[in-house]
Amino acid sequence: MDRFVLQQITQELRTTLSGMRITNLSHVDQNTVQLGFSGGLSAILSIDPNLPRLYQTTATLEATGKRTPFTSKLEHALLGATLTEISMQETDRIVEFLGERVNKIGVVHRFRLVFEIMGRMCNLLLVDPKEHQIIDCLKRSERGGRRQFPGEPYQFPSPPSGISIAGLERDQLQTELEQRPTQTIRSALMQAVQEFYPQLVDEILYQAQVDKARRVEALTVRQWSQVMEATMAFINRIHSGQFEPTIMVDAHDKLIALSAFPLHHVGEVARSFPTMNAAAETFYQTTQAQFMEAELRRQLQHIIEKNIQKLEGLKHQLEIDLKQAENAAEFRLKGELITANLHRLKPGLKTVRLPNYYEHPPVELEIELDPTISPQKNADRYFRKYRKARDGREIIAARRIEIKKSLQEWNQFRNELEQAIHLSDLQVLEAKLKRGGEIRPKDERRRRKSKKSLEEVIRPHQYTTSEGWTVLVGRNNTENDVLTLHIARKNDIWLHAQGVPGSHVVLRRDGRREISPKALEEAAAIAAFHSRAKHSEHVPVIYTERRYVRKPRGAAPGQVTCSQEKSIFVKPKRPTVGANRD
Repeated sequence: MDRFVLQQITQELRTTLSGMRITNLSHVDQNTVQLGFSGGLSAILSIDPNLPRLYQTTATLEATGKRTPFTSKLEHALLGATLTEISMQETDRIVEFLGERVNKIGVVHRFRLVFEIMGRMCNLLLVDPKEHQIIDCLKRSERGGRRQFPGEPYQFPSPPSGISIAGLERDQLQTELEQRPTQTIRSALMQAVQEFYPQLVDEILYQAQVDKARRVEALTVRQWSQVMEATMAFINRIHSGQFEPTIMVDAHDKLIALSAFPLHHVGEVARSFPTMNAAAETFYQTTQAQFMEAELRRQLQHIIEKNIQKLEGLKHQLEIDLKQAENAAEFRLKGELITANLHRLKPGLKTVRLPNYYEHPPVELEIELDPTISPQKNADRYFRKYRKARDGREIIAARRIEIKKSLQEWNQFRNELEQAIHLSDLQVLEAKLKRGGEIRPKDERRRRKSKKSLEEVIRPHQYTTSEGWTVLVGRNNTENDVLTLHIARKNDIWLHAQGVPGSHVVLRRDGRREISPKALEEAAAIAAFHSRAKHSEHVPVIYTERRYVRKPRGAAPGQVTCSQEKSIFVKPKRPTVGANRD
C-alpha cells in the first residue's frame, strides 16, 4: 500500500468514522484486526507482510485468530470509546487513531492506536497517549534502532532521505538529480524525492518515454526535459488532489496493482472507483482470495505428491522383495542338500559343492555357508529363508494390489487438482482428503504440538542485569513449571526465596563457565522481590543448577524439590534494568 493510496484512505476514514463509537473488535487472524463501529461500518488493519492493508468495509470477516494479551488490551482500551481523530504522518506511512471514553464515574480514558504500514516493518501498537510508552503491540521486534516492546517509549522511524514534494520546484529537483550522476534515473528519482515509490517512478519514466535503466549522466537534453515535465506533472497532480482510485488489471483479468493514479506501465486495463476505500476493499478481498487459493493449491499439491512418491517407493521395494520371494524353491533345495550331506560337512566352511539329486544326471550346486555356525544351523537358515519367501509371496501379492489401488486414487486426486480452477474446487478436494483421513484436522495437529505451543505461548518476565546476564521470572505456578522444566537449560542457575512462596527465577548461563557474583546477587534480589518476603529487609535465597531441580510425581503446579543448593542473603529489589517483557 503506497503513500498516496494510504493518504486517500485516511482522509475518507476521517470523514466516515470520526465521532463513531467502537462497538466490537475481532482478531481476524494473527496479523489482522477488524474494528467495528456504530452504524455498521468497520475498518480492517492488517500487518500481513505479504499484504499489509487498511480500508473500510461493511463486511464482517471470519475470525480465525486466537485471543491474545494484545487483543485483550485493545478491547479494554477501545471498546465503547469514540474515535475522535484519524491522522497520517507527513513523513511516512503511519496512521494514528485517537479516541476517548468516559466511565461510569465520569473519568475520561483516552487511547492512541498507531498503525505502521511499511512493508515488512508493519506493526500495530497501542500507545499510552500521555506517557508515549508502548502498552502492547501486535508484533514485538527490534529493528532500525527501534525497540517495540511493552514499556518501551514509542519512537517514530527516522524520516526518509531526500526532499519532500511540498513546495518542490523544477530547478530544485533537477539539481538534486544531478548530484547522483552515476545512478540510474529510476534510482535517483526514488532517492531524491521522499514520497516517490517504485511503481510511481516507473510510471513517470513510462510517460516520459525514458529508459529507467539509463544513468543520470547519460541523459540527453531532450530526455532531461521529458523527465522533468512528466515528474512535475505528477507532482502538480498530487498538489491539486487529482487522484483517481484505480485497480490495474492484466489481459487475463488478474489484479496487478492498487493505485491513486492509473499505472499504464503495469497493466492493460484501469478500473476506476468512486472512492479509494471501495477500490481497496475490492483489491484486497480479491487478492487475499487469490493468495488463499494459491496457498491451498500448494498445500494439496505437497500432500498429493508426497503420497504418490511414497507409494512409488513402496511399489519399487515390493518388486525387489518379489524377486527374492521367487527364490523360495532355491532356498529349500539348498537346505535339503545340506541336510542330506551333514556327514560330509565340517564346521568352518564358507562354501561347499554338493550334488543336486533332483537333476538327472546329478549336477553339483555351489552353496554359500556361514563359517561361524554349524552345518545343521546353516541348513536351518536356508529353511527359514524358504518359509519367509514362501509366505512373503502371498503378502507381497496382496500389498501390490493395495498399492496399485492407492496409486490410482492419488493419481485421480492429482488430476482433480490439475483441473481445479476456482477456490471452491480446491476446497471440495480438501474436504475429500479430510474425509479419507489423508489430512489430519487442525485440532489433532495442535494436540500433537501442544507441548511446543505451551512453551511458545507462556513467556515469563525477562530482565537484564547490569552486566548483561539474562534473568527469567515465572509469573504464576503454571509458568513456574514451564520455566523450570522446559525453558531453563540444565546448567542455568535456578533461584527461589527460601521458605516462602515465590516465583521461580532462572539466571541464564548462555555458555559462560563461571557465574558472576554480581549477576548472581542481582538475580537473587529479583527472586526475593518476586516472593512473599518482598517487604523484608534481608531474604535468604537458595540457588542451584537447574539439573538438580526435580518435580515429584503428583506434585501441584509450581512445586519442586532441589539438591546441592546454596543460599545467599539479599535485599529485595525491584528490577529496573532491561525489562523487556510484560
